[in-house]
Amino acid sequence: MSILRSRQHVGQDILLARHGNHICATRYDRRRNCIVARLDDGTFDTAPNVIAPGVLAPRVSAVLREDGRFLAVACSVYLVFALLLAAGAAAVAWNSPDLTALGVANTYMSPFQLMSR
Repeated sequence: MSILRSRQHVGQDILLARHGNHICATRYDRRRNCIVARLDDGTFDTAPNVIAPGVLAPRVSAVLREDGRFLAVACSVYLVFALLLAAGAAAVAWNSPDLTALGVANTYMSPFQLMSR
């Protein structure tokens, strides 16, 4: 459960890649913005908590602005495809001379029907 509450830092990944199972404990040094690890043999090692100092994480608004057109087109294509599939399935069930397709659709949708008394 503590894994869900703790925030993972880049420095932890770097130290894990360097030392693997030899890490006993880690702590976050806020003053230096790095992770400090105590190893099996009693020594300490540090790793920076940033990949590149000048690189900032992208903001959500910037990502949506850049990819907004693509997301809109992808959502539109998906919606049209879903509507075509639903209309095709309804047409097949409606025009079928055999009532099996209609019976399957009715059985499938029966939990969602309101009971009238």
